[in-house]
Amino acid sequence: MRLQLKIGVGITGKAAGGQSVNNAWYGLKFRDTFTVADGVYTFNGLEYERTGLAAGYDQGLDKVPEKRLTVHNKLRRCVVGYDGKVKYYLDHRNSMWQAGSWRQQSVDNAEGIVTEVLDNYGVVIDDKQVGNYEAKVNTKPDPKKIGCVMNIFDGKGASWYGVIIGISSDQSAYILSHPHIDGFGEVAEACEAYYMIGDAILGGQDGNVMVEIPSFWHKWSYEPDPENPDDLEGRAYYGWQHHQISLREIPGGNFYPKRYVGAFEGVLADEDNNPQDGWYGAWDEAASTWEGATVTPVPPNYKILSVAGYYGKTNISLTNYRTASESVGEGYHQYDATTNFIIQLLMIIELGHMQTQLGIGNGISGVANWDVYNGYRPIRKCGDTVAAGNHTWDTYAANQTCQIGALNYRIQSLSYRGIEQPYSHVFHWVDGICLGIIDSGEGGEPYIMPYAHKCINGGEAGCDEYISPASVEGAASNPDYMALPSITGDELKIPNVSRYWKVPSPHLLPNDDSSSRGLSSYTYDRMFYSSSTGLRAFAVGGRSDNGVADGAFGFDSGFGLLTTRSTVGGRLCKI
Repeated sequence: MRLQLKIGVGITGKAAGGQSVNNAWYGLKFRDTFTVADGVYTFNGLEYERTGLAAGYDQGLDKVPEKRLTVHNKLRRCVVGYDGKVKYYLDHRNSMWQAGSWRQQSVDNAEGIVTEVLDNYGVVIDDKQVGNYEAKVNTKPDPKKIGCVMNIFDGKGASWYGVIIGISSDQSAYILSHPHIDGFGEVAEACEAYYMIGDAILGGQDGNVMVEIPSFWHKWSYEPDPENPDDLEGRAYYGWQHHQISLREIPGGNFYPKRYVGAFEGVLADEDNNPQDGWYGAWDEAASTWEGATVTPVPPNYKILSVAGYYGKTNISLTNYRTASESVGEGYHQYDATTNFIIQLLMIIELGHMQTQLGIGNGISGVANWDVYNGYRPIRKCGDTVAAGNHTWDTYAANQTCQIGALNYRIQSLSYRGIEQPYSHVFHWVDGICLGIIDSGEGGEPYIMPYAHKCINGGEAGCDEYISPASVEGAASNPDYMALPSITGDELKIPNVSRYWKVPSPHLLPNDDSSSRGLSSYTYDRMFYSSSTGLRAFAVGGRSDNGVADGAFGFDSGFGLLTTRSTVGGRLCKI
């Protein structure tokens, strides 16, 4: 019998029925709502209801207490070596420290004084614009701290973070890799600038910075509305989808083993694991733009890492991103459909809705003249959210700005429980899913037929199994893959049109037949289309100029497997 929980005042470590919180489940129910006038159905959005341990927190944007989010609160950043083993976990408050060694920021704890911060955007090294800062210090810099994070602060609460990528030639300063922010390192008048350096190495020397997602159970069910069991053209869209998760077994549920996802967007590295920026250019101070922004050529046997301090790598196809990710080491692979589904699931259950921009933040999503700035290449280097630790964080509150020409943009780098830029900024390739554009025949519109590896329903898979089949026929005949279902159990067929959509799929994929319907009332996420039939690659998250179309459910299926775009990158995973 399924455990039904009623949460009331005074319940602490125990759920109803005497079960401990860690044994209980929690989840989210949602359904479409419509109004009908003269036989015409108008979609009014989704109705939500939190369930289990999360029940009772349904008003507005109420946060569920952390202790009830038993699966969520086990997500944590760590450094995973190239051998695939966890080397150490990072402090939950600030990732510049290893777990257990956190030091509170204060003048008393400072390691030294910063005598000057130099903006070196005008400096060229080896024919490349470096785009970094130098922090001169009153003690001799320590080369062993390259890859660590330096925190510069004053006595009045102002604070800046930068990844140490080198030592100046005169041995007087740390070179900090940091995105261009007006006023970086400036302190209040008559204040001194202090610094401390963490003991976690996030620049790749120790391995990849990952987020550990614990093993958990998930159960999906569909409950038709008793008053409208089969109303909207026989498709029962009035019914409730119900997603439940737990650290312990849910009868009838599916088990997802522990996995790791890159804390940062994928960064280019050579075969010796030396990371580098995905693009470079010449900074024009007067115009606040990058002149001659150029794609960094890939070195032989290149890899994709998850490290801080560098611009992510775009302009690599899904196929090549896969190879570069798998070459990192044992268990590493490209971002996959199962991990993507899990992250989406965790987000909506915690938020109590699907409006990820409203619940987490807009991200870097409204940069209208992105092309002018750097030719549609990543705007921010990885590591903006190091100070967030394992928490969900939005830098909008930090009032960081980026000037492009005459316009000034608030920069909103995001972290969802340690996963930086889960959406917006650039799209991310997704493996382990196959989107076939099918000709419906008889003059009908083509439609999208999605297939995915069966581990999207739980269970283990090898890295080689995450590789998307090379054809629709190959996906249909592959015993490890399945056609994804709709909520009614039929094969999901997505109309191949560029329209807004809602969610009739247990795996949170879209379907729609009306341009007036949106997934939510705030983030109008879209499935982009392709005009020709055949296999299509899958990318998620949106891009810096998409505005409200960005979000955790922002998909694009208009690419081929070998397509390269400056607006599409990826993310490293490990099983």
